Amino acid sequence: MASRTFSEEDLSCPVCCDIFNNPVLLDCTHSICESCLQKVWRTNRARQCPVCRKRNSRDKYPLNLVLKNLCETFQQEIGQRERYCGLHISEFKLFCKDDNQLACLMCQDTRLHKNHNFSPINVAALKLKEELKIKLQPLQKKLDTLKLKDPMMELPNI
Repeated sequence: MASRTFSEEDLSCPVCCDIFNNPVLLDCTHSICESCLQKVWRTNRARQCPVCRKRNSRDKYPLNLVLKNLCETFQQEIGQRERYCGLHISEFKLFCKDDNQLACLMCQDTRLHKNHNFSPINVAALKLKEELKIKLQPLQKKLDTLKLKDPMMELPNI
């Protein structure tokens, strides 16, 4: 049996451009995330396909299980790939502070990272989270001020 590698583009919803989440199959055979379809149809009562504009008559459409399974498999594979070094096929264990990137134990000894500072990934993640919290504080204050000025403003909570 022939196998094919899918790209993120192949498995992306034409509305939200993310990997499909619960894709439904329309009469025209286009697939759209179920939640995207609901949003589009809430604003556009014509019940047209967002891709080809063909009119659809039903309120509910079947889940495209094949596409859903492909997307789930793709996301699992991406998750696995992101945990391993492409150069050494070894699991990332370190964070290079100088290059601001993940590294495996073998990377630490290469010319690319010569004399660089490293920390374990979990330690680096905690430190970066703290830095983000500190950087978010002034933004949160501005958001709170805006909400006070206009209480009708619908702003997302951060």
